[in-house]
Amino acid sequence: MKKVLLIIFGLTLINSKNSAQCDVSFGTGDARFVGAWTDVETGETGLQTVTAGITELLTLTTSHDIWDEVNNDCTVTGGINDITIEQTLNTTLIDAYGGIIFTDPSVDASDKMNITQNSSGLSGTSTQGQLASSKSSTGDIRSYEIKVTFASHVYIEAQDFTIDVASVNTAGEAFESMSVIFLDGSGSPYGTATYTGYWVDGDGPGGTHPGVVGACPAMAPAVKPAASIYTTTGTGVYTISETGTMNLTDACNPVSGTSGTEDNKLIHAQMDAGLAPMNKIGGFIFRVNLENIATSTADGIDNGTRTRFTSRLDGFNLTAVSLPVELLSFQVNKDENTYSAYLSWVTASEKNNQHFIIERSSDGNTFREIGKKEGFENSLEEKNYSFIDEVPLEGKNYYRLCQVDLDGTKTYSDIKSVIFHGDKLITLYPTIVNSNLQLIVNDNNFDNLNYKILNLSGQTLLQGKINANESISHLDISSLSTGQYMIAFIYKDNMQIERFFKL
Repeated sequence: MKKVLLIIFGLTLINSKNSAQCDVSFGTGDARFVGAWTDVETGETGLQTVTAGITELLTLTTSHDIWDEVNNDCTVTGGINDITIEQTLNTTLIDAYGGIIFTDPSVDASDKMNITQNSSGLSGTSTQGQLASSKSSTGDIRSYEIKVTFASHVYIEAQDFTIDVASVNTAGEAFESMSVIFLDGSGSPYGTATYTGYWVDGDGPGGTHPGVVGACPAMAPAVKPAASIYTTTGTGVYTISETGTMNLTDACNPVSGTSGTEDNKLIHAQMDAGLAPMNKIGGFIFRVNLENIATSTADGIDNGTRTRFTSRLDGFNLTAVSLPVELLSFQVNKDENTYSAYLSWVTASEKNNQHFIIERSSDGNTFREIGKKEGFENSLEEKNYSFIDEVPLEGKNYYRLCQVDLDGTKTYSDIKSVIFHGDKLITLYPTIVNSNLQLIVNDNNFDNLNYKILNLSGQTLLQGKINANESISHLDISSLSTGQYMIAFIYKDNMQIERFFKL
């Protein structure tokens, strides 16, 4: 009901109609991305650049139309943009252990970190002292990231979502690692992954730099197990960090090690990152770190590490299913003057939309049809609808929309509700409570109202006054035992009695 396009990664379908298998690659081999990007590179002009001392952050943000929602064809473009891709180079050398950052201001112009598009995908290159002018010291890291965000009309569940990364943990003289953080439907991260460095800090935070030794050659400091390279919180996080790939025979002069087993990896949001099957996916962040792990006799001196790593984000495979309507909004408001409920909703686009059925319920579970509105069948423009319930129920009214496709397929909206109070001066809601009884005042023409709470034998247990100028009041009934009670409201010569149950 809510989405134009349902993107399902993998082979699982939740709707059997109008499906199509698609391959989406970020590489030049995919016609939808040919010429789509400018390479992000240090020293490049025309990109967003923030400079403070030796700090430079390069970011390129682009939006792409890669699916035809109207004709349900995920192999060609059409309709509106579906994804946004943000590529960022963090060329600042940051010490993983809070030590001295040792670099030269010319590092950005000389070493050329970059993210570029090749035949396979988006390829990011990190450098660590590749040239003498870009010196670094033990613990210094560089990083880059690629953030992919799906548009609001794209609906994805974790059980069907997989991304493809390649060439992470290639052997070299520096330590490369990677994290993937999945985003929820609102674009916020499900969890976090904080890079904590390669070496064990034997003295604890703030102690001696763990990568600094007394003399070279020397026995290497303690290395963290791969599982401890990142500190993670929450779910939706996956990391790759194989410490066993490094050659530390001479810790002060690392040489190329072995190729890691995670050079290519399909990362599944549920199986690998621990999300629940139905968790919504709004995108993901792919981040690569490169740390200078060559030990030194002092922090902040050039240890001669010269290496360059390249990693790649290839893309993903998917099955696309077209849903008939993108619902922008659905609202229900009450009109006290006419004692009626006003329903309004707006669609951004429609495909094969036959009609809407308006349904109402008194308990939020069992719904009955109270009206019908014809749809526009096919449209890429916003369409406005409205319906008036002229005879609402007393108490709480629940409403929902049932959208019916031309082939009879039904999709339901979220549930909205309003409360109508009839002629009662006070409404209790809810009537089964723990410690606080909520009173809704329907008539503010009285300054104060007297009340009494009685047991079923008529014995008064609590009494007091209610300020009728406040539309909602709360009574503390925590002193009452579990059971059924009556509350009497006395105003002028009238009395209203209601019942409630104390848990």
